[in-house]
Amino acid sequence: MDLLRIFRRRPIKRRELEISVIPAGADGLRLMIAESQGQGYKSFPTLSHAIANKAIVILQGDDAGQIYLTCPAEKVKCTESDLQRLLEYLDAKAWKDLNSAGVFYELYPAEGKVSGGMGGGRVINGVWLHSRFVDMGIKDSVENFIIGKSTRLEEL
Repeated sequence: MDLLRIFRRRPIKRRELEISVIPAGADGLRLMIAESQGQGYKSFPTLSHAIANKAIVILQGDDAGQIYLTCPAEKVKCTESDLQRLLEYLDAKAWKDLNSAGVFYELYPAEGKVSGGMGGGRVINGVWLHSRFVDMGIKDSVENFIIGKSTRLEEL
């Protein structure tokens, strides 16, 4: 009985639980990694915002478990709906789960690394495509689609 009284008299210490809301257009995994490392993370809602802020385009699958493609936004000459179609095309060849695939627009330094599974992605001054797709022989077709040399996805 004495123990029970001792425990009842002790004030209960409660920790404040911090819950972050993932902003629209942000990738939760990369946001969490950046916050845990004390780094900044900046995403943009549209391609035009990404171009204006010199950001990059990221196509990914498996909730960032696979980075399919990166490209500086200013080099992208296709539309946002074309990027979505390209994502669907690449995801059908890799992960096959569009519910976990997405197009993101994020700020990265030149020659940076995009966190993600399967080795992540790279930021280069052009189209970076995961080696899985390069091995399929579609690199040139994907690049031409992104930079506007080809307007039809069927050519991939």
